[in-house]
Amino acid sequence: MKGEADADKFIEQNLNNPELRRKAIDKALKAKNYEKAISLARDGISMDIKSKPGLALEWYDWLLRVAVAQKDTPRIIEYARFLFVDGFRHDQDYYGILKLHIEPAKWNNFVEGLIEDIKSKDRWSNIDVIGKIYISEKWWQKLLQLIRETPHLPYIQRYEQYLAAEYPGELAELYEQGVIDYLRKSMGRDHYKEACRFMRRMIKLGARDRVNSLVEKLRKEYPKRKALMEELDRI
Repeated sequence: MKGEADADKFIEQNLNNPELRRKAIDKALKAKNYEKAISLARDGISMDIKSKPGLALEWYDWLLRVAVAQKDTPRIIEYARFLFVDGFRHDQDYYGILKLHIEPAKWNNFVEGLIEDIKSKDRWSNIDVIGKIYISEKWWQKLLQLIRETPHLPYIQRYEQYLAAEYPGELAELYEQGVIDYLRKSMGRDHYKEACRFMRRMIKLGARDRVNSLVEKLRKEYPKRKALMEELDRI
């Protein structure tokens, strides 16, 4: 209401407010005042890195935007890699940005390094990130090995569509072990229905004989679980 100059002055005096810092960086970027945009983003990182690490990652995202505008390839790779490995979720495709800026001959080794860095973070979400990398690169054998290392039934199902054509037997074997482990820990009809659902997936993979053997094994192991016996009858 008081004019653009006063508005800019107000923003500069209130950069502790994340929304105003965003506006200031965005304005500097659009004006191609890259040094100011970088300074504002770096100040935000210094301010928030300890108390608000998620917000600090957003300022790194702005640094990446500036680097892209400047066509500064080394900085683009540095920031995109940092944000991708750290798991920052934003509207930028960091993996795609990296692939666009890394030399094709160096790409596979670069990706292997990315995966090692992601694994070092020791987060439960890592399997999803790494799985997406393997799918993107069509590294099906590596994807299968990833599932073997974390034989969780929903994960097997999630990646089945990518592996079923080439590795149906291996998937059926993983499902079988997953069902056995699941029933050791879970009781109740809903759980039994869930286990049988995965056994039906095994049948669709062409493993009817393996399912028949598994059913017999479960009947011997859990004869007193009446509800389980009833669900097994329906397979």
